[in-house]
Amino acid sequence: MGAWLKAHTVGVLVAAAIILAAIVGVALFALTNVPAAAPVISQVTYSQTQAGTNATPADVVVTSASRMSALQALLTKYDVQPGVTDTLGASSGCVGGLTSNVKLTYTDGKTAEFSTYVCGSDNPEFSTAVSDLLASWRS
Repeated sequence: MGAWLKAHTVGVLVAAAIILAAIVGVALFALTNVPAAAPVISQVTYSQTQAGTNATPADVVVTSASRMSALQALLTKYDVQPGVTDTLGASSGCVGGLTSNVKLTYTDGKTAEFSTYVCGSDNPEFSTAVSDLLASWRS
């Protein structure tokens, strides 16, 4: 093998250089194409209105990191993209129904809004989960 290596040293070195260059190229490509981290919720402003009460809803502003995480967990669990996903569906009104209007502010300054409605047995799981979460923030 020693004689073969002496006769082909240049070829072996060129092949090794090509392989090394390919590895470095792939590594650099991977590093430069890392997707940016998704913006994080920095503030939630919400109001809830109970049908039939004629009460004017008051906006509540929440900035607690643990509360933002809890809301983000619900959005992820139910695959909801605020401002994109239809969170009201085919809900029809009823006496005593609870509407939640939510505005999210992200760390990049962008905002998104969504609404949910809970009424009788016509409750999508996400709407119920959000209503329960917001109710827990009041206590």
